[in-house]
Amino acid sequence: MKSSLILSLIGLLLCLTLTVSGQVLGGRYAFVFLEQSPSAQTAGLAGFSLRQDGRDPAIAQFNPALLNANTADILHVSQDFFPAGAGRSIVSYGRQIGERKIDVSANLHYASFGEFEGRDAAGIATGTFSAREYALGVSAAHQLADRVRVGATVQVLGGSIESFNSFGAAVSAGLTYIPDSAGLTVWGIQMRHAGHVIDGYTEQQDPLPFNISVGVSRRLKYLPLRFGVLYRRIDRWNILFDDPDRRESDGFLSNEPVERGATSLWFDNFARHFSFNAELYLGKQEVIQLRAGYDHQRQREGEVEEFRSLAGFSFGLGVNLRKFRLDYGRTVQHIGGGTNQLGVLIDFNPGTRAPKT
Repeated sequence: MKSSLILSLIGLLLCLTLTVSGQVLGGRYAFVFLEQSPSAQTAGLAGFSLRQDGRDPAIAQFNPALLNANTADILHVSQDFFPAGAGRSIVSYGRQIGERKIDVSANLHYASFGEFEGRDAAGIATGTFSAREYALGVSAAHQLADRVRVGATVQVLGGSIESFNSFGAAVSAGLTYIPDSAGLTVWGIQMRHAGHVIDGYTEQQDPLPFNISVGVSRRLKYLPLRFGVLYRRIDRWNILFDDPDRRESDGFLSNEPVERGATSLWFDNFARHFSFNAELYLGKQEVIQLRAGYDHQRQREGEVEEFRSLAGFSFGLGVNLRKFRLDYGRTVQHIGGGTNQLGVLIDFNPGTRAPKT
């Protein structure tokens, strides 16, 4: 019976994949801030984390099935710092309810894009205006079988730019599977932001940033290290942006651009689906957590010809205390810089769990 439920859920995810597979990439999404890392911890891990014993309720924005008993009575508060004065604030709180021990969380994402100077069709200044967007949602997770958890998130989306407003709704779902009794390996599949823009800024209804991904993380048995791999956009194979202004030259006879071969394009596109991360735990109670990640698509799209940079890499640090955890994450977007994210977890019931979680 439980196996049939698992297969039914996977089938539902695949059906939803087919219904949205025609969506487009690259600056044509509404509420694109939903694609950003849900916490400072994941910001340092290339945007994802897969562990079934984590403390952070905000992880439900990546995969709601990752909510667990350790996220109960935890308050997450974090702040993103983007270039040009833009920023994003995140507040999340977790609980465990009912006799069936359903893990839930409430989440608020608020993105502010700063102040802008408005002008009319003749170029005359009309004053300043602001732009902002938000997502308010609830998540729930439940143990479906001994090693399988499922979860779902429902969000209400809103935004305003000057006198224009937008409104929408989104749903996300996730499933995790632990194949070994020790819990060292965690597999996860997550469907994020399936939904619709009910009322857009203009008559054009842009799609939400829908994405299906599958990932795995492994905690080493004799070393305090967890590493993970994520394959993004199962719903869309071709995510390659081939800039004609950056095509390779032969570098020998001339500087004329050379068309890339089909094999080169295939491997480049395939590699852009992957992200990697690693988290090292230091101290007897694993008080210090060092994090690093790499996103190949971000690296390829953020690199600048003839200049070396750390585009695509991310770094982070966590200080894990009994009642608090402080997190910092930095994501390098391009040679011009990146984004910083600071977060704090406040534990209102620390006596029920080990400090290292």
